[in-house]
Amino acid sequence: MMSVRARVVGVILRWLAVERGRGDQPFSRLSLRCWPWDCDVFRHMNNARYLSIMDLGRWHFILATGLWREFKAHHALPVAARVEIDFRRSIKPFESFILETRQRKVGTKSVVVSQTFLVDGQIAAVGLVTLAFLTRGRAVEVAPVLAALPHLVDSEIDELRTESAAAG
Repeated sequence: MMSVRARVVGVILRWLAVERGRGDQPFSRLSLRCWPWDCDVFRHMNNARYLSIMDLGRWHFILATGLWREFKAHHALPVAARVEIDFRRSIKPFESFILETRQRKVGTKSVVVSQTFLVDGQIAAVGLVTLAFLTRGRAVEVAPVLAALPHLVDSEIDELRTESAAAG
């Protein structure tokens, strides 16, 4: 548990020191390493650790995209309402990996983000997380929170165009 808290502090400090001035991004990319304490008895990253690291990736996403400003302005808190994950290959101790977090779909009261674990350019796991925004314990509409972040909406539209062009 302590390593997760240390990673959260590290992500926030890195963002404050290095990434804050880069402007709003439509996605987040976080470079990490699998440490022995992240692993289970089978010597690969424990499935619960994936979820903890995905939480860390969402924090980074919130900072990198500028969502934190909107959450603060609307007194909204993002909460995970649903999490799905597909594992494709193990992440071994000391292996470096990248966690990419992107917004995929916007609903009335929820947002779906995808989180992809990449090892040497290969997908190790893909997670989909449905987020609700709460104000005073109640789910609020997403549109007012995202209204000031056109780079997120534009990236979603581009993503949908790319997917429909590939399907057609």
